[in-house]
Amino acid sequence: MLKKLAYLLICLFLTSAYSNAQTVDEIINKSIKALGGLEAYQNLKSIYVNAEVNSMGFTIPISITQKGKSFFIEQSLMGQVMKIGYDGTDGWMINPMSGSSEPQKIDSTQLEQFRQQNDITKNPVLKFKEEGSNFELLGIEKVEDVKAYKIKSISKENDEKILFINSENYLPIKLVSLKGEETGEVLLKDYKDIGGMKMFHLIEGKGQGQNITFKFNEIKVNPEIDDTIFKMPSK
Repeated sequence: MLKKLAYLLICLFLTSAYSNAQTVDEIINKSIKALGGLEAYQNLKSIYVNAEVNSMGFTIPISITQKGKSFFIEQSLMGQVMKIGYDGTDGWMINPMSGSSEPQKIDSTQLEQFRQQNDITKNPVLKFKEEGSNFELLGIEKVEDVKAYKIKSISKENDEKILFINSENYLPIKLVSLKGEETGEVLLKDYKDIGGMKMFHLIEGKGQGQNITFKFNEIKVNPEIDDTIFKMPSK
C-alpha cells in the first residue's frame, strides 16, 4: 500500500514538474495550434465581420471588411452611417455627424485609431508574438475561475502586454495592455469554429474608465471582395 502511494506521489510530482517546465514558446505554439494552426492564418487573405458594439448605453452596429492591409469599416449611430476606408496608401472617412456627407482624407493619427478597431479581427496570440520582443512566463493565475498561463511581453517601444492563455485548451482568454499610465483589458469569450479556426465571438473591454463589448454576429473567412470598396469615393 505504501509503495503504491509513494508511486502515485512520484507520478503527481513528475506531472506537475512537466507542466511547470513548459517554456513560453511551447505555450504560445500550443495556443496557435489550438486556434487552428499557423498555416490556416497564413492562408487567411480576407475577412468580413458583422458585430454590435455596446458602450455608454449605445448599441452600434458595425461591419469590418479586411483584405491584406486594406480595410473598410461601416458603423451606424443615431441613424447616421459612418464609413472609414484604407486602400493600403490613403485613408478616408465619410462622417455625416460632422455636418458633411462628402468623403474626406484622414491623417495618420486618425487612421491609427481606426486601424485599432480593425485589429479586433486578428489572431491575438500571433499579434502578441509579433509585437513583443521579450517574453516571460509569470506563472498560472485564475481568470474568472479558469486557470491560465500568464505571459508578459515587452515591445520595442517598451510597451507591456500580458496575455492569459487557458491552461487546459490553450485558447487566449484575456489581454492586458500597459502603455505609460494607461491600462487596457479585454476578455476574449465564446469561441466558435469558423473555417477550421477557433475565433472568439465576444470581447469585453475595460479602459480609461469605460466598458465596451464587441458581440460578433457573423464572421466570414476568405470572402470574395471587390477592392474598390477600400478606395476613396469620388465627390
